[in-house]
This record gives sequence, structure tokens and C-alpha cells, in this order.
Amino acid sequence: MSRKGPDPGRRSLWKIFTDKEEMGEIGRALGRFVREVRDETSPSTQAQISRMQEEVEADINAVEADVTQLSIQIEALQAADATQTELLHGNRDLLMEIMDRISTLEERIAQGEEQARGEEEKGRWHIAADRLAQIKNIFIGATAAALYELLLGDTVWPWLKQQWFTLVAPDGVEPPPSPLPEPKTAGVEFPQNRKLSRLKIDWVTVPGGYFWMGSDPRFDRAAYDDEQPQHRLYLPTYQIARVPITNAQYKLFVDATGHDSLPRYWDGVQIPTGKENHPVVGITWDNAFAFTKWAGGRLPTEAEWEKAARGSDGRIYPWGNSPPTARHGNFNQNVQGTTIVGSYKAGQSPYGCLDMVGNVWEWCSSEYKPYPYNAGDGREELEGPGRGRGVLRGGSWYSNPERVRCAYRYRNNPNSWNGNDGFRIARGSLMHPDP
Repeated sequence: MSRKGPDPGRRSLWKIFTDKEEMGEIGRALGRFVREVRDETSPSTQAQISRMQEEVEADINAVEADVTQLSIQIEALQAADATQTELLHGNRDLLMEIMDRISTLEERIAQGEEQARGEEEKGRWHIAADRLAQIKNIFIGATAAALYELLLGDTVWPWLKQQWFTLVAPDGVEPPPSPLPEPKTAGVEFPQNRKLSRLKIDWVTVPGGYFWMGSDPRFDRAAYDDEQPQHRLYLPTYQIARVPITNAQYKLFVDATGHDSLPRYWDGVQIPTGKENHPVVGITWDNAFAFTKWAGGRLPTEAEWEKAARGSDGRIYPWGNSPPTARHGNFNQNVQGTTIVGSYKAGQSPYGCLDMVGNVWEWCSSEYKPYPYNAGDGREELEGPGRGRGVLRGGSWYSNPERVRCAYRYRNNPNSWNGNDGFRIARGSLMHPDP
């Protein structure tokens, strides 16, 4: 049986479908149509998308303003030595509100990115997402800085911890459970000796636990290669001096021991007038080591120094992630010299350490080696042969803002000195085993 063609009324359509040239034109036209539908929206739809983008950007501006205000309020309360109840009562409602607004904005941005067509439109959504992530990081850092120890309840603290971990954790690392954090005092006793009593060291206890060491360049654009990779490290409880060692304290050591390597800026064995409570400078690593050994303490490892400066949450500066100002510390040649230790209360770390930003570089016990930090790889063999360069932390009065970040690492030879180099003392175990 022969196959019949279409009836006469449909012959023109049959011709089209059996003509390769005609079908090629149809295919090309159909392709153009599909691309136009995919890549372009109608004027009304485009206007709706633009309005949505403008609304999201306005909401981000509003959240940023509230987060900034919250940070200022928390810093003011901390400076006034507010009680935990005052901190909690004054900020809990705003915390909850900002949490909800950030979550809503994240959903709207994700929806906008999914619907975006042109490169310009996609880029605008990506900028909004990056900006919200930065604000979110500041919010979490600001709240954790002051409130992480407070009784925030079963909603606020787990949310803060989970959101921060989601934001900065390395790929493939699962967030830990979210119990309330341990208190600042861990119940560990540190025996006092006569020399330390004479020095009148104001000790700060740093509780045992994990913290984030180093920098993640995705969230700290000033990060250097030697600060990477950012890694999670466990330290047992230890104590560290609240402020660097002063000229007056160092003179007790010189007078008691006859130590002949004197600070370069003293007049023989005399402290410069008016500088008794300024940090001692012009100190080599060997000088600092000798002082701490005489006093019955030790230099902090660079891991201990960093945790004391930034706490456990990986913030960029001791107070959070907002850039440093003249209120936070003596840096960037603001004062043109050292200042009395402990003068900048706004720069206080989560554990109460001061002068972790600027004033003087501080020697650590650690030899300068690549990350991840490992106390067992020889970097803490303090008196072994062939010791390399030692680590200094914190920046000085001369340092620019990127050098006063908690994760910034500087190094020098153990027997070299610089007019801006000092140190602080620590005590406790040098061992860093996981619990």
C-alpha cells in the first residue's frame, strides 16, 4: 500500500516540513525566539526586577545602619562595665530582629540570583550577596564579642554560632554543635611566686578550647599567604598578661640579675623620664626569653597570643571586624611614639587583653614556620641549635591598619632588636593536645 501525502488543503504545510531549506529557516527563527525569551524580559517584568533589587539594596542599607548602631551600643556598654543583665536586656530584641531580617534578605537575594538573566543583572545580585555577607560577619562578630558569654537562650546563641560557622568555615568542615560557650574562668590554678608578685602582673585567664587561627582571604581581603590556611586549633587553659611588660617591670629584672643587655633607649640602667609605665622596647627575643625565665613565666606561643587577641570566633580585630580607629589603639603613627600600657579600652579583646593592637610589636616564643600551626614540629623548641626567626605579633605605634590585624605575622632574628619591639608574659602548659 502506497503512503499517501497530505490532502490538498494541507499541501503547503507538507511542503514546508519536507523542504530542508524551509525547516532550516524555521529552526533558526525558533532558536532566536527561545533566546529572546530566555535572555530578555518584557519592560514590565524588567521594571519589577529593578524594583526588587532597589528594595533589597535599601533593606541592606537599613540592616547595615542597625548593625553599626548595635556595635556602638555594645562597645559603649562594655566601656561602662555594664553588667551581663544590662547587655542582654538592651540588645536581645534588636538581635532577634536583625537575625530575621538577614535571613529574609538572604532568601530574596537567592531568588533574585536564580531569576537573573543578563550579566549586568547577575552582577548586581552578586554584589548585594557579598555586601550582606560582610554585614552579617560584622553583626556576628559584634554580638559574639560582647554577648557570647551571656545567657542568650536556646535561640540566639546557636543561631549566631551556626551562622558564623556557615560564613567562614573551610569547605567540607561540618559545623560543631551549638551549646553555650564555656565561662572565662576555667578553674585552673596558677601558682604565684615571689618574683611575679613583685612584678604585679595583671593576669588574664584564657579558657581551654578551640579557636580559629589564621586568615581566610574570602572574608579578610588583607590576608597574607603566611596567615593561611585558616585552621581550627585546640589550646588548654593558660594565662597571659593583660598588657605588655613595662620599663619599670623590666628594670626590676635588670637590677636583680645585672643583665647586661639593656634596652637600647635607656640611659644606661635608667628609664627615660616619664616612661616608667610605657612598654619596654629595643628588646631582642633573647632578652625577652631571659626575663620570662627569671620571672617564672614564659613567652606566649603565637597561637596563644592570637587566641588571647581575637577569642574563639575568628574575628579580624580584638573588638570585632570593624576597621580600627584612634579609639582602639596606638597605631599608624597617630601618637608618634609609645603610650602608657592599657590606655585604649575600646581595643580590649574578648578575654580582657589590652594593647593587642599597636603600641609595640610583641615577641612570641614560636619560631616562624608555615601554617597550619603545630607545636610539635620544632617551632617551640626554645633553646635548640639552629633556631630560626622568631614571631612578633600585634603591630606597633608605627604600623598601618593591615598590620594590626590579629592574624598578621611578623618575624625577626632572635638576637636582633627594633625600637618598636616589646613583649608580654604568659604562664601555663605549652602542650596543645586535643581533648
